[in-house]
Amino acid sequence: MLKFSKKGENECAVVGYEGDVTTVSIPDSVEIEGRKYCVTEIEAEAFNMCKHVTCIEIPASVKKIGNSAFCLCSSLEKVTLNDGLEEIDRFAFSFCENLTEVIIPQSTKLIGDGVFRECRKLAKVRLPDGLTRLGRDFFSRCLSLSDINFPESLTHIGADAFCLCQMLPDPHLHSLEEIGDSAFYGCKLFEPRILFYANNTKCYGWVGDPNKCTEVEIPATVTHINSLAFCNCRKVKSVVLPEGITEIGQYTFASCNGLTEVRLPSTLKSIGYEAFSYCISLTKIKIPDGVTEVADTAFQGCKRLVDVEMSPYAVFGVKLFGKAPFAIKYKRVIELNSLLVKTLAKDLFKKNKLKGFKVTGVGMHSVRLTLSIGKTEYWSGCLLIEDLPSKVEFLKQKLEEARRAVPDAPASLS
Repeated sequence: MLKFSKKGENECAVVGYEGDVTTVSIPDSVEIEGRKYCVTEIEAEAFNMCKHVTCIEIPASVKKIGNSAFCLCSSLEKVTLNDGLEEIDRFAFSFCENLTEVIIPQSTKLIGDGVFRECRKLAKVRLPDGLTRLGRDFFSRCLSLSDINFPESLTHIGADAFCLCQMLPDPHLHSLEEIGDSAFYGCKLFEPRILFYANNTKCYGWVGDPNKCTEVEIPATVTHINSLAFCNCRKVKSVVLPEGITEIGQYTFASCNGLTEVRLPSTLKSIGYEAFSYCISLTKIKIPDGVTEVADTAFQGCKRLVDVEMSPYAVFGVKLFGKAPFAIKYKRVIELNSLLVKTLAKDLFKKNKLKGFKVTGVGMHSVRLTLSIGKTEYWSGCLLIEDLPSKVEFLKQKLEEARRAVPDAPASLS
C-alpha cells in the first residue's frame, strides 16, 4: 500500500510503501479526504530498503524523486521514468544491484550525486540532452555499465563518477571543463593515455591500463593536476612537471614503484598528503625554494630516498610543515647548514634511530639532508629560530655519543 502526504493545495507526494506486491505502479492522482490531489513527488526514502519490489512505474505527473527514494531496493530490475520528471535527488537509486537499464527523460535537468552508485548490473543508460553535470559517485561501481550516451552539453563530471566502471567504453570527451578526482579510476577499456581537460590547462591523470604508463611529462599549458592522478602507475620511471604548477595534491604519485626521477617546477608551493608515498625506487628529490607546505607523510614509505635537497627558507620556517613528511628510515647522516640550524624539529623526520648526526656549513641558502640507521635514538631535523648558539652544546653531546657508537662518525662540529 502506498502512503501519501499533501504538498500544497492540489499536490501530494508518495512518502512510503507497505506490502508484498513486487510490481508497483504509482498513480498520477489520488483522493485524500474526499479531494483529488496530483502526485508530483516521491519523497526521500519513500521506498528505501523495499527489497521485494522488482518493478516501479512512475507517472509523468511526478516532477521530483527525493533523496535515497529507492536506495537499497536490491530486487528492483526495472524502473519506468516518464517525461515530466525534472529532478532526481542524491542516491535515489543507489545500491539497486539488480537494476539493468534506465532511460532518464529529456525533461530531467537536475540529477544529484550518487544516483546510481553500486548498481552493479546496470548495463544501459540514456542521459537527457542538455544535461551539463554528472555529480560525484554518479555511476560509481556500476561494474556492468557498457552502453551509455554522453550529451554534447556535458561539461562537468564529478569525483568518482565512473569509478570502477570496468566495462565503460572510452567516450573521448573533449568539451569538459571539470573532471573530479578518480572520476574514471579503474575504467580498463579506455585508451591508455594522460587525460587533459579545460582546454589542456588541467590534467586529470592517467586513464586505461596503468601498466602502460612509463613516464609523465606534462605540457606547459597545464596549471593544475588532479589528486590521485598517477596513483598506482607502478611502471612510471620519470616525472617532469612544467612551470606554473603550484600544488601536488594528495596521493598524486602514490605507489609509483618504479619512479626514480622527479623534476619539480620552481612555481610549486605545496606537496599534499602522501603525494609520493611508497615510491620505493625514488632515491633523491629536490624540493623547490618556493614550497611552503609539505603535508603529513608526503614521502612515507620511500625507503630508498636518501638525498633530499631543499631551501631552509622554503620549508623549515613555515608552521604548515606537516608532521613526519619523510617518515622513513634513511641510510646516511644528516648534513645541515650550521649557519641556519636553530633547533631540532621533533616532527620533521619523525623519530629515527641514528648512528650519527653531522652539522656542516654548506652555503647560505641550501640544505642537504641524509640519515643513518642505528641503535641510538635521536630526534632530527630543524626549524628556523635565532638561538643556534644555545643548541651547540646539545649537538656536541649527541655527536660525542655518535662518535663512540660509530668509528667514522664526525668528531666535532664544523
